[in-house]
Amino acid sequence: MFLLCSKRGEKVVRRFSLINEKDEEYSLMDIENYCLLTDPDGLGYSYTNTYEQIGNKFINSLKKINQGQFIGQVNFLCYDNYLKLVNFIENSTKLKLKYTVPYKSGEQTYYRNVNLSSLGKTQINTNGVLTEPIVIDFTSLWYKTEYTEYEIGSQENEIRWDFIWDSRFLSNNSNVIDFNNEGHAPARLIIELEGYVVNPSFKIEQNGKELFDVTINTTIEIGEKLIFSSLENDFYIKKVNMLTAEETNLYTLDNINFDKDYILKLPVGYSTLSIITEDILNEAKINIYSYYKAV
Repeated sequence: MFLLCSKRGEKVVRRFSLINEKDEEYSLMDIENYCLLTDPDGLGYSYTNTYEQIGNKFINSLKKINQGQFIGQVNFLCYDNYLKLVNFIENSTKLKLKYTVPYKSGEQTYYRNVNLSSLGKTQINTNGVLTEPIVIDFTSLWYKTEYTEYEIGSQENEIRWDFIWDSRFLSNNSNVIDFNNEGHAPARLIIELEGYVVNPSFKIEQNGKELFDVTINTTIEIGEKLIFSSLENDFYIKKVNMLTAEETNLYTLDNINFDKDYILKLPVGYSTLSIITEDILNEAKINIYSYYKAV
């Protein structure tokens, strides 16, 4: 149920694991040390459609994707590994399902935020294996992250970068990134700017139309960094002291113009992200979360 055959005949396998907020991982593919997941289901997607009847035609007036559940059987060689899974879940505040898919072009890894719905418990079978049903609620779409960072050196005309997307440096205080969102929904971002930075602004445009625009009215000193997250259920704008880890909330009326659409999202298809400051832009780190309804 897991094994597939490549063109060369070798076996490839899709893999599952659970990861918590501390990046600790519980494998669902290692029966010796953890457990082995079998009969996985619920990896597709479905909609609830609402229709309005006009004569003999039915017009789709509302299309809403359903939440979805991941179900399967988890197999353990001993009760100790069962308890290890229970402890892992109960000692975690956030969980995500990690799913590695063996496409012909190569492996891709996706994540989905989850909550446990139920985990059964019976007894070890005559074959020496404890087999229990597990049900997991999805609380997000599938997503993968794409990361890049750049640094503009202090010497004149010295520019260093390591971009996986097309990038255009307009000047020492601005940068434009071209990105193709191949997902099924608008992508979200986490942007980090290290000081010294004055009044940074972020703009997203598609086909010449401005979609999002936000300016953070603040100064980020040397030794500080600005972190802007537009993730669903984890939106924040804050300044962090890199030595003491002290945080200052910047999501306030004093720092942001709420008249504009400030929750940055990269639309499906090609778009541009502009980063502009009133001073030299030294370093930026960008994580883009692309979302998928099924993978």
